[in-house]
Amino acid sequence: MSINKRELVAENKMGRPSLGVTKKVSITLPDEVWDMIENKFDNKSAFFRSLVDKEIFQADLWSSRGE
Repeated sequence: MSINKRELVAENKMGRPSLGVTKKVSITLPDEVWDMIENKFDNKSAFFRSLVDKEIFQADLWSSRGE
């Protein structure tokens, strides 16, 4: 019985699934703004993903991107 490497990797995946590609950015904001972000969201990544969702996906800009 032969198991290929792809099947073995698929069976051994643990943790949460990937949301996409990770790119590092640095954003400078006043301490008060960072405090507001940290108080409203579980983490900063959740906050910035919500901005992308509002500005791109909900505004229907994603479907017209290639036009």
